[in-house]
Amino acid sequence: KQWYQRRVAITAGEKFNLEMQGKEEQLQQDEKDRLLTEHKAGMSKLSQTLSTQKDSQVNNMKARLEERKKMKEQKLKEKQEADLQRIREQEEVEQFRLEDEEARKKEKAALTAVVHDMVDVGMDAKAQSLIHHLLSQRHLKARIVLEKEQKSHLKTEIQQARSDVLHERDDRRDEILTKKEKSTDCDSALIPLL
Repeated sequence: KQWYQRRVAITAGEKFNLEMQGKEEQLQQDEKDRLLTEHKAGMSKLSQTLSTQKDSQVNNMKARLEERKKMKEQKLKEKQEADLQRIREQEEVEQFRLEDEEARKKEKAALTAVVHDMVDVGMDAKAQSLIHHLLSQRHLKARIVLEKEQKSHLKTEIQQARSDVLHERDDRRDEILTKKEKSTDCDSALIPLL
């Protein structure tokens, strides 16, 4: 930007000097003063315009950087939430497995004692029915827990996939915007030179 500003100022200064040399002998002092005043006013206006454009570009860049920062913070927050959810799910699964294992041990001990008593009394069919009923209940409970785990895991995976897709999209958008900004800067620097 500074190079461009200097180039514009040098070009305007050279143009003014050439005009002055070609007409130096013809112009009277009043004419020289008028041209000098016009030149100074034009240079001042050009300087103000360049300063305004520079300030505008700086403000736009700051706004874009702030927006990108907020988006990255949001993506990081989403990723952390997904990771925490995954950890919670693993802890819940482990807790369930421990509780289930403990319950099975107690159930097995109690069932063994009851079945022994039933077999001793001659109630073999009733013992088989009891065992079948208890195993059915255990399998139903396990199925419900597994379905709950599967739904929770699926939800977490969907959130992670969504976060990954948004992250990739934002990265591609940033690349495209960066390329566009570079080409816009180059184009705007070349326009006055043409």
